[in-house]
Amino acid sequence: MREARALTVRFAGRVLLLATLLGVVRPTLGAAEVCGAVWPGFAVALRGRAPKSYHPAPPAGATEFRISDGDLEASVRCLPGGEWQLDVTASEQPLASIWFPWDPGPVALGGPAEDEVIYYPTFLGVAISATSLPEDVWQGPADYPGYCFAPLVVAADRTAARLVAAANWPPRRVRPLYARGRLALRYDEEIAPHEHRSYRALVDRVHVGPDADTQPWQLALDRYKSWLRARVHDAGLEPAHPAWLLAAHGWLNVQLQNMNRWDPDVVRRRWRTWGDRLPWVQFWGQMSDVFRPGLLSGLLSRERTGCCLDEPRMHPRYEPTLVELAATIARDGHVGYYVRPREGSGPLDESGQANPDRDFLRRWLALARDGYKANAVYVDVIGHRDFGEPLAVARLIGDALGPGAVIEYGVDVYPAAFLMSGSLNGGAWQGGPGRSVARFGAGLTRATAPEFGRYLFDDRVVFMGECNGDGRFWGPANDYWTERQAFLLGAKFDVVHPFEDELVGTENRALALAIAARARIGWWARRPVYRDRIGVRDVPAGVDVRRFRGKDGENLLVIDNWGRRRGQTLTVDGATLPISDEQLSIVVREASEPATEAHAGRNGRG
Repeated sequence: MREARALTVRFAGRVLLLATLLGVVRPTLGAAEVCGAVWPGFAVALRGRAPKSYHPAPPAGATEFRISDGDLEASVRCLPGGEWQLDVTASEQPLASIWFPWDPGPVALGGPAEDEVIYYPTFLGVAISATSLPEDVWQGPADYPGYCFAPLVVAADRTAARLVAAANWPPRRVRPLYARGRLALRYDEEIAPHEHRSYRALVDRVHVGPDADTQPWQLALDRYKSWLRARVHDAGLEPAHPAWLLAAHGWLNVQLQNMNRWDPDVVRRRWRTWGDRLPWVQFWGQMSDVFRPGLLSGLLSRERTGCCLDEPRMHPRYEPTLVELAATIARDGHVGYYVRPREGSGPLDESGQANPDRDFLRRWLALARDGYKANAVYVDVIGHRDFGEPLAVARLIGDALGPGAVIEYGVDVYPAAFLMSGSLNGGAWQGGPGRSVARFGAGLTRATAPEFGRYLFDDRVVFMGECNGDGRFWGPANDYWTERQAFLLGAKFDVVHPFEDELVGTENRALALAIAARARIGWWARRPVYRDRIGVRDVPAGVDVRRFRGKDGENLLVIDNWGRRRGQTLTVDGATLPISDEQLSIVVREASEPATEAHAGRNGRG
């Protein structure tokens, strides 16, 4: 990026801004606190002009750094707890955007450059090799809230990590950005002449030793998790899911629009077989006739068809039998219908003013409940697009949707369960078997990293399975890769195809084994918290394992040994443990008790 009207020199390997050519720099000293040698920089963009950068370099002991020039009055302050605050007042011309924090040049982590990875908060986490990026081109495909589930970005290698995260409360719209060796947050909000704005950020750098069990990116996320958890608690936005949802192993995902002939008996058969394990039947496409791909759709139907139309009314082909079936299922289980905000919807705020888009969503929810016998709530797209200020949308979700709701994708302050299907494939991020950060190099430079988002959403209810492209890795033809990843990540199952052969009733093997392993140890009653692979070492090739913490402090080791390798061991917290030769198993390590194993038999059911 071009730095306009700024004078920089290199001193001791760091870029320090001494002054602007037209301005005066006034550092303010504070004896009470030493803020560190490196202060976060910032930049501003003015209409029709190149962005202009500022990099504070106060004397040792300063707690505030002030800048004044013809474009702005600004100060950067260091605050307790590692937070930083930028205060900006525009001068005579409006400021089009603010970048804070902002790296003026590449910042080395200290390890080999080829080891550096950028972790970005879209889907359930994606990653890109830093050396594949240009230094002077900022990238960042998504905004928070929406396609970004948190207002942050992390750069990490094997021994160090850097975090930049917005620390505004209430949270605000922002876009995380990255380039090679550089991180930034950009606020695309105009500041009018003489108007004042404040911005807060967490800027952290962490290191681990060569024998550490924790990954640097995890330590960086821990900093934001602690900050976030306190504020979500104080705002009353912690999810309060009903017991039935917490206990469910997942849902049966019924794609009505893909049924050439509507036959309620197909759903009844699935429900009779799986209802005890997947007690929620979630319908898609109840507003659509059968979907015919390509030219057939236009030739054979004049209607819009598809899973996800913004049409609350049920299509006539499903009435009255679908409503009757829903009422039957709801007596013992739960039923939800596809619901979404209107296409092109504006902000869904709860300001008290008239809001047709908000009213549209509320009416659809009421119709599904009162007219079509739904007793569970799913709302599409609301977690993957910008529908207003994050806190306002969070409160709408808590109020209008209720505590048992699931939304598509997640945002860190939204009090709902999250459907995260699609996070394995990740669209253009091209995730899938064999594509992970561990394989970077040898031509692979980008992949999905669902462990990143799962570590942030460590205690949240998430669903993973066949929606949004992850069905391409589902089932026996794909060695059950999606099912196994959902098992490892502690997700509830989003199941379109519960059978390998529906005609003869052959159950999906991995799905049945995973549910049985969880049921055997009372998985959901333990309220597992995701810990990734912290403290886990010496995992044999062909085996994968993830660690969770239960509500009573017990350790839960979720193990995928799909190739049934025998006689294998792994190391956990320095202790050697045997690995079951069952394909999917869970090891429970209670306090002061030896390890025990819980795994499914050949045809086990939970």
